[in-house]
Amino acid sequence: MKTKQLFLFSIAVLFFTFSMQAQNRFSFELRGHASFPTEDLGNTALQNGFGFEGMFDYRFLPHLSVYAGWGWNQMSTDVTVNELDVEETGYLFGLQFNHPIGDGWVSYYVRAGGTYNHLEIEDSSGDILDDSGHGLGYRLGLGLDITVLGTLH
Repeated sequence: MKTKQLFLFSIAVLFFTFSMQAQNRFSFELRGHASFPTEDLGNTALQNGFGFEGMFDYRFLPHLSVYAGWGWNQMSTDVTVNELDVEETGYLFGLQFNHPIGDGWVSYYVRAGGTYNHLEIEDSSGDILDDSGHGLGYRLGLGLDITVLGTLH
């Protein structure tokens, strides 16, 4: 049932990215997303899943900031005998370039950084069957940042 609760939470967050800024240098971002596996796990195919991330960033130049955060992703397997979930959790860090387009309410961003993640395989009762151990990876991102409400005071 833990998976169903997290799924509902992730669906709610999937359509909204929550971002807060303090004095225009620090910000916090919470967002949901879909997870698409790019490889199988051994002989086991992974199905699409969902997840969320929370990130803090500090803008140290007009368009450049450093970020750090934590993320969680969940994917199911095609194993029908014993329902297995694969969870990826870990840390993310890097640099972000953000630049306004036109009058400034829309901007684009480019992110480059790393991850320090691990995979856990859980059975239907939530018991951890295997853990990959943490390892370093890379992270690239590109997106649009759209200001909807402006600055909240």
